[in-house]
Amino acid sequence: MKLLEKGEDIPEGAKRPKKDFGVCLAQCQAFMFVERCGMSIAMLKEDLWCPEPVIGYGLEEPPKYFLEGRNRYPDDVETLEAGAN
Repeated sequence: MKLLEKGEDIPEGAKRPKKDFGVCLAQCQAFMFVERCGMSIAMLKEDLWCPEPVIGYGLEEPPKYFLEGRNRYPDDVETLEAGAN
């Protein structure tokens, strides 16, 4: 994986999920395509489906609900505190 600053830096032959497949992907899905299919995938903000990598990579500031843990509670964690952590 390599983080790129500009779309012009995308290697030739790399696939863009939204442009080439017509869908956004979760970061983990992109990793799976790379690992299992040997595909080269380049993702910009508009290609990402999940908010976690968008926020984690610094492409957007986290909204208040995210910092409060509401992005994971109640589906993935038992408490808001656990989600915020």
